[in-house]
Amino acid sequence: MSRNLESNMPSDLFYIINFSCAIIASIIGLTFSFTLIIIIITNQQCHSMSNLLACNTSVAVIFYLILTISASIYGFRQDWTWNSPLCTFRAYSFVVTLAAVCYSFSIQSLSRLFFVIHYKRRYLLTWRTHVIMIIFNWLISSSIPMVPLFIDGSLGFEKESRTCIVKTNAFLAAIYCMIMIIGIPLCVSIMVYCSILYHVRQSTYRILRSDQNINKYLTIQNAKRELKLVRHILIQIVCASCGGIIFLINVFWQALSEIPLPKPMYLLGINLTTMGVSLMTIAHFMLNTQVKKIVCRYSCNCC
Repeated sequence: MSRNLESNMPSDLFYIINFSCAIIASIIGLTFSFTLIIIIITNQQCHSMSNLLACNTSVAVIFYLILTISASIYGFRQDWTWNSPLCTFRAYSFVVTLAAVCYSFSIQSLSRLFFVIHYKRRYLLTWRTHVIMIIFNWLISSSIPMVPLFIDGSLGFEKESRTCIVKTNAFLAAIYCMIMIIGIPLCVSIMVYCSILYHVRQSTYRILRSDQNINKYLTIQNAKRELKLVRHILIQIVCASCGGIIFLINVFWQALSEIPLPKPMYLLGINLTTMGVSLMTIAHFMLNTQVKKIVCRYSCNCC
């Protein structure tokens, strides 16, 4: 199968193990994503703006993981070297869905900012505003891969990873995608949550200096809740970006080093991204206390 490829390519067993891990991680992520969406849709008490954004994130994750499973199945095939239909479109879709996942967390952080700090601006707390943010999320995500489409050889089949993806040897396209897909939404989320943390600490300090014991208690409880929320969502951001670190190493290695990049690193960067998204999905589900309680109640009733 690989006679025409370089002799130092990984063995078929390496690809079988890695693609199998990607499929397992994807199935786990899909299970949590579908469960969250179904619970939110079928339970009236879950119909809130925060859960609307949670569903948007889950939809993006579902599309991304389905593409990952499809890519893994093609990687298993014996004719992978020449049978790669719609490769550019698949690479484009891969970038769109990953961007949608990352930006969906940015709009969740912005929504939290509206409710915690800018709650006096009522127009920011409406369903209309949140629907507009979701629309912008997908418009931005769909437009990001437009630039690599015009850079020759940047979107396509990468034989080392057996995947249709943004090629790491296309330096400008790869760096552009890293900045637009991971860098910008990550920076936005970090800045927003730092603002929330600062606001919570300042509010707590002001109330603690007053003599209103009830307000003092409520403020401390609110502060604990917000800090817990920020901690969990930052964990999700780290999970989402863990694969991007390997991808970035691969890009700069090929651009700056004369030593060839080890072939397993190509697929490792993609698989770590998939596993990061799946872990992020689990954290996203566990963070949603309302949905988690309903699932636990259903499970207890079934038992």
